[in-house]
Amino acid sequence: MTQKGILHQILIGGIAIMVIAYMVLQLTLSVGDLVTAETVELASYEDTLDVTGYILRNEKIISSTTQGTISYLADDNEKVYAGMNVVMVYSDSNDALIQKQIIECKRKIDILKKSSSTAVSTTNIINIENSIHQSLTDSIRKINNNNFTGALYSEDELLILMNRKNALKSQGENYELQISALNNEVSRLENSIKGNKTTFYADKSGYFYSNVDGYESIFTISALNQLSVDSYYNLIASDPSLISINAAIGKIVYDSKWYFLCTVDKRTASTLTTGGIYDFSYIYSNNTAIKMKLEKFVSQTDNENVVAVFSSQEMPNDFSFKREQPVKIQLKKYEGLEVPTTALRKKDGKNGVYIIQGNVVQFREVEILFEQKDYFIVALPDSNNKAYLSETKLSLYDLMIIGGKNIYDGKVLK
Repeated sequence: MTQKGILHQILIGGIAIMVIAYMVLQLTLSVGDLVTAETVELASYEDTLDVTGYILRNEKIISSTTQGTISYLADDNEKVYAGMNVVMVYSDSNDALIQKQIIECKRKIDILKKSSSTAVSTTNIINIENSIHQSLTDSIRKINNNNFTGALYSEDELLILMNRKNALKSQGENYELQISALNNEVSRLENSIKGNKTTFYADKSGYFYSNVDGYESIFTISALNQLSVDSYYNLIASDPSLISINAAIGKIVYDSKWYFLCTVDKRTASTLTTGGIYDFSYIYSNNTAIKMKLEKFVSQTDNENVVAVFSSQEMPNDFSFKREQPVKIQLKKYEGLEVPTTALRKKDGKNGVYIIQGNVVQFREVEILFEQKDYFIVALPDSNNKAYLSETKLSLYDLMIIGGKNIYDGKVLK
């Protein structure tokens, strides 16, 4: 038998001995002093709120009356600057296809420039390999979540990393010849465009999006500043602007800060803190977690509901900014040790439980964080070290007594 096999057998044997010893202890306790015990485990509980709300951003539609084939020069959620060419409309559809080839060539040029040896001369190959593994894992995860746009973005990053690794291994390989050839191809393709074209530019810096929903002129910053409970209900009851949709070829979002508006009853509102940060789980974005700040409440005396206005500046590449969205808000999270209600005792006015040390009963204090019907979640003795073993407070993996009679501190079990 190999050394590995021997170690495997020893490990299994050790586990078997521990299981048998535990069963013997349970049997001894049950027969002798009629005590039932179990190992203390970790527990957590999230207090959440499910709501449906609406996203509001500072955005403006790019409109066009020009007939033709649209070619986008900026990707969705791409940072753009004032005067940047973001959309072109071609009278000839073949020219639009040529433009796509130009965009692809420029993408390859950008990848090769980022992959050049000068950019990685001091980079450690092991670190690059770790990054490649992480990028590949991210791509697979996004594909499994049907996030193909995000997967394509990760694909470019993966290609850059692989090129950098090759550049290091070849001791200074660069891509000047390929870049030069691609630049020549771009020039050739640009000269082959003969039809009419109309160019559209970003009027201000911001983020570009190709899709519009017709609510850009309804869910506005101005509407937010004048918001009341009644006007909120009017907003969400509004029909989208068909004129905006029909003329739109894209839009610019001017600010990374965006808002989420929803209604909650006044009792729920009383549990929320203005200025507090809450974790939101966005269902339409594969439960992407985003931290949102509660900006304010808008209320009316004649309405039992209030409008909660949250904000964030997080803008993940694969995030869906669909106007109406269901979300799960984490109001509070409790993490600690699980204690059955039958185990809780009081000693000298302090909450605690009895544990077994060897064959001696000892009292351990607990701090109750959360209570359910059948159990409590109590604080760890050291929140920074879950495995910390305390001599006065209940600790992870203590053998806790959950049932028995005539139990007291210092009792010797027989």
